[in-house]
Amino acid sequence: MTNVTVFTQPNCAPCRSVKKWLTDKGVDFVERDVTVDSEALTTIGMLGYAGTPVIQTESDSWIGVNLSKMKELL
Repeated sequence: MTNVTVFTQPNCAPCRSVKKWLTDKGVDFVERDVTVDSEALTTIGMLGYAGTPVIQTESDSWIGVNLSKMKELL
């Protein structure tokens, strides 16, 4: 299975939606809070993103609740 990282921040409704969807579908992921993890914040910046949630796999990354991309993780 693909390694999945979800970059989040507190009080982020889309972040909660992504985490809930992944959990409900049984997709394992690592959560990184960009408000307390400066390396995580740098990583999403280097990927070209300025907001959350950012989902990163070995071969792809995207921002937001993108169900078509998320379904590829199943």
